[in-house]
Amino acid sequence: MNIKKWTQLIVIALLGTQLSACKGNLTSTGSKAPDDTPLNCESSDCVQTPAIPEFTGKIESGSYSGLQVIRVDAAAKELVITIPTPLPIGKPMKKDINSNDIEGGFWELKMYESNKWAFELHLPLKNFIKGKFTNIPAALLPNGWPLPKVATGELPGFAVKWDDEDNKELFLYLGGGNFAIFVPTYNFDPTFMIEVPIKNKVKDTVGWFITIPETEEYYGGFYMAGIMPENLATWVDDNLQ
Repeated sequence: MNIKKWTQLIVIALLGTQLSACKGNLTSTGSKAPDDTPLNCESSDCVQTPAIPEFTGKIESGSYSGLQVIRVDAAAKELVITIPTPLPIGKPMKKDINSNDIEGGFWELKMYESNKWAFELHLPLKNFIKGKFTNIPAALLPNGWPLPKVATGELPGFAVKWDDEDNKELFLYLGGGNFAIFVPTYNFDPTFMIEVPIKNKVKDTVGWFITIPETEEYYGGFYMAGIMPENLATWVDDNLQ
């Protein structure tokens, strides 16, 4: 058995450990902000803006169990999304997302533990204002499949290049309070489609981490979908117009 096949079997076995075979569309309640939420305004004559509601999510089980993959950076007003990669990358890097539709967004390739790597996307919350992407065509996965765990199966989509030399891309989908990301694993085929829930502190499901097998049409990869809790989506619409 060659090294590539042996590596695939190991990763598949790890991902399969204690996985939940949950089905259905994604729902999210998020974490409620306390009634005494501090206001970001000290002067009596300025507009008072409520603090951003908390939103976090960790992979529930499998080899990436406990990894925080969704969080809101309140100071930077960003949604931060982390996608683990199955193989070591070699060196960290950081690049702006070159799209007028995602102004201010950037991504990093970084090591979060010893020899464990991940893509980390930083998306300004203003990108999630309702109706922002109405003029951008909705998209499927690059292999032609509907987006898993998205009610319509499609969202406005962008291809973001992360390796100019080898023309490698990741795929980002945004629509209202919904988001999904697909990262192709060019040198690794996950082989099976495995679904793992992402849960917040009170164990509500706020997203899904899914392995996508390789097809004749496109590479396999890692996929993640989520939906903002209603209180955060409302905060974005009310405060970032």
